[in-house]
Amino acid sequence: MGVTLAQFSVVVSGSLHNPTLLNPDFLQARGIVPEEWGWEVSPDPITTPPFSQVRYNSGVAISLEHAKLQIVDMSAVDDPTRSKAPKIAEAFVATLPHVRYTGVGHNFVSLVERENAASELKTQFLKEGAWDADEYRLKGIGLRLVYPLADDSGRVVLSLDEGSSSEE
Repeated sequence: MGVTLAQFSVVVSGSLHNPTLLNPDFLQARGIVPEEWGWEVSPDPITTPPFSQVRYNSGVAISLEHAKLQIVDMSAVDDPTRSKAPKIAEAFVATLPHVRYTGVGHNFVSLVERENAASELKTQFLKEGAWDADEYRLKGIGLRLVYPLADDSGRVVLSLDEGSSSEE
């Protein structure tokens, strides 16, 4: 059973972000994504009042909504410690200190290949009962576990969900 890291991201929550600010020129001019990194902008960045997104050929995508900044780094799946996502988040927050930031998270999405994930989750975590009788047959299953950090400064959230891939 191998575990594959599929995605690494940094999410900064806050109130009243202005998504219309997010565009390639803003990111470069403010030094959030410096020119010396050599990243090229993927075609068609999105800039709208409710949501904006800039993607780079490096595998990094930066998106902004009113309550959330998210930097997804697909290139960091081999070694998340080399990701530039935390630097981008830090530079963005420093550039816009007037936003009321309320939290930050580092997210890892991993895949574990299983023949029948739903059946395994069901067997491991769900007791048999009327809630899974033929009349109410279960259509999906997921589990969310929340643990406090040792110093109560945050939490670790572990979610287990079934899924499928189009890859063979």
